[in-house]
Amino acid sequence: MTAPKRRYYFDFNATTPADPLVMERMVETLARTYGNPSSVHAEGRAARAIVETARTHVAKFVTCAPSEIVFEGGASEANNHALCGVMRMFPIGSVFVTSSVEHPSLLGAARSLAADGYRWLTVPVNGAGQLDLNVYRDALVERPVLVSVMTANNETGTVFPIAKLAELAHHDGSLFHTDAVQAAGRIPVSMDGLGVDLLSLSAHKIYGPKGCGALCVRTGVMLAPLVAGGHQERGRRAGTEAIMNIAGFGEACRQLTPEQIGFESKKVADLIATLWQGIHAAIPDAFRLGDPDSCLPNTLSVRFALCDAESLLFNLDLAGVAASSGSACTSGSIEPSHVLLAMGFTENEAKEVVRFSVGRFSDMEDVEYLLTILPGLVRRTRALVNAPWYTLETKS
Repeated sequence: MTAPKRRYYFDFNATTPADPLVMERMVETLARTYGNPSSVHAEGRAARAIVETARTHVAKFVTCAPSEIVFEGGASEANNHALCGVMRMFPIGSVFVTSSVEHPSLLGAARSLAADGYRWLTVPVNGAGQLDLNVYRDALVERPVLVSVMTANNETGTVFPIAKLAELAHHDGSLFHTDAVQAAGRIPVSMDGLGVDLLSLSAHKIYGPKGCGALCVRTGVMLAPLVAGGHQERGRRAGTEAIMNIAGFGEACRQLTPEQIGFESKKVADLIATLWQGIHAAIPDAFRLGDPDSCLPNTLSVRFALCDAESLLFNLDLAGVAASSGSACTSGSIEPSHVLLAMGFTENEAKEVVRFSVGRFSDMEDVEYLLTILPGLVRRTRALVNAPWYTLETKS
């Protein structure tokens, strides 16, 4: 195989490249602003101004008050803060609800709370990854303190009816949190429109820096801090603010006006439509996952039957393409995706799924190149996986 002339990036759901204006803002902040935002002198006030300007941009992005934004070290921290911060304001034994397909950061926090004695109810999904509404209504009968359902799934792109779910939860007196990390910037996301009480965001999923996120918390919601020992973020998260990252996060949000989101959503939807049409034509036994009627415009999750996804991804990488699978690498071993298992796939089927995700910097040349090499790589991978020596090794 000849070396590709450049890299082709199809993993925007994992992380996005930083936007040039974001990088410019961050470098400017690092070079010129070194004061502690908590200090009262001029240098400190300059740093505080940067933090508060960014807070205003993030708040406008999700239509809430700036005072309702809590800057975090990322969305994993925000998810932990939402779940643990709310539940630990209530006695042990109190009930909370999540879906079965949440991000590992949310499920990890849920397991921690369950180990401490809180009652955790999970709601299953169907084969398209949508929530079982009957089971959801039954769970609400238990009067949970908090319900947490992601806005859109990071693996399949399935978008959940959050406004409806939040309305049902509020009717029964529950608070509602949504992990909006994958949806933000790809479809309209707003605290008012969704009707939620808490919402998690990540900077690096919207062309901002890694290591920065936010938890949007409606005024009046009681929230215990995860990190204690400081007054920062209105006493909700201790620690000196990372002003460079926060400045980049604010700039990323500033760029994502409703018009820009609409423009980018149309562009990536066209790319994904072309990609799926090409895959379906060249590889008829490929299957698209998720809810076709309610899916992120930038995400395509495909099962290539009898084709090991990790092997295919390795071959794609050699050919210059970055994509990902529905599997997570844990302690050096490849485990099937909990999302795909929850949707009813077997372990072997779950290991045959590849996710392609596009974004702001993707173009039709990327799609055309992928369609040129993918059918041959699928055939090669299938031949490898079905070879007697390979089957023998993997069984041993």
